[in-house]
Amino acid sequence: MLNRQPLRTRPALGTLIGACALWCPAAQAQDAAAPQPVVSTRAEYLSCLLSNDDLTRHGAQLNAAHQHHQRRVAAVQAAATDLAAQVRRHAPKNKAEADAYNRAVARQNAEVAEVNAQAQVLQARQDDLNRRVVDHNGRCGAMVISAEDRAAAEADYRRRLLARAAASAAAD
Repeated sequence: MLNRQPLRTRPALGTLIGACALWCPAAQAQDAAAPQPVVSTRAEYLSCLLSNDDLTRHGAQLNAAHQHHQRRVAAVQAAATDLAAQVRRHAPKNKAEADAYNRAVARQNAEVAEVNAQAQVLQARQDDLNRRVVDHNGRCGAMVISAEDRAAAEADYRRRLLARAAASAAAD
């Protein structure tokens, strides 16, 4: 025996939205005002590929400089700890020992100042790289390009990479 219940019908949501799109002047105006994506050129896409390489290279260089700086900071900190330990073990007893200690402290302070100046340079370089990444992402992040232009730009990009590698090998 079948359980017969009356069918309840509800219009599909898509039907209601579709009907509104046909009859609602606001929806029609919104569709007409929707900006069409701007299709980028081969040259613009190639510029983005090259820009990405440049950013990657600069990022790697900055990372290496940062690692070098961190090693230098560790060495300066170790030297400062050693200098302080020397004084605790053997406090200067006369003017000559005090003068030698003061000269060592002055050298340590100069090295700290140099490391701090290097940190400011690295921070400026990092800020510049961050600004360039934001600019690159703004120009290239949502780029629309035809498949044909993309293939052509990528082929040109590969040719440039090969030429750069050949020139680098010839220079070595």
